[in-house]
Amino acid sequence: MRLLLLLPLLMVFVGCQKSEDQLASQPNPANSVKDSFYFKGQLNGTDINWVVPSHKNNTSFTYQAGASEGYSDLSSECSEGHCYYMMASTQIFRNVADLHPQMNVAFNMATSSCKREEFISWFTPGTKTYQTSVRQSTITDLLDPSKNGLVVFYIDKDGNTWASNNGSQQGSSFESVSFKDEIRTDVNTQKVWQARFSCILYDNYGNTMQLKNAEIYGPVLLP
Repeated sequence: MRLLLLLPLLMVFVGCQKSEDQLASQPNPANSVKDSFYFKGQLNGTDINWVVPSHKNNTSFTYQAGASEGYSDLSSECSEGHCYYMMASTQIFRNVADLHPQMNVAFNMATSSCKREEFISWFTPGTKTYQTSVRQSTITDLLDPSKNGLVVFYIDKDGNTWASNNGSQQGSSFESVSFKDEIRTDVNTQKVWQARFSCILYDNYGNTMQLKNAEIYGPVLLP
């Protein structure tokens, strides 16, 4: 029984803390600075607006994207023909000193194929479904298609983790707005994703937060 990791779980991209005036004063190669990445929304009634200049200075992490995939090499371990386990995410940091608070949106899927098109299909415009149960680190659970869906993770300023898949998402919504090609010279990614959503976030003790009118715009790493 094995789960073989084919891609790094997390590919890290680095951002810039320089002011817009500093950026404007520096010579940049063509297409090196695109629209800023961001996360915004209302968390328990408090407005949030994190803007991250999508530019690289090799010193601070302000955004990142990840992709990974694995598979079972025993057909008897597959569930309903699903033998592959794949993830992809985009993440925005607010505080680069200790990497929180931060917002992370990830697709967590068991699939019957292992193709780039599979990753792409998750991000294409349209309504998406939340994952409402936590996967365990076992082959059976990782390859269970009934637990497919997206997960919103929030780490607050104190380092506490809140996640959408720790409880019901009745009344929640998630829409992928755009998924476009964007060739860059500052980061090694070719796609940028925009999504709008509202959901309930849960900590490990059953406490909740309401996230409303949220929007994320960030890079996507694809195999």
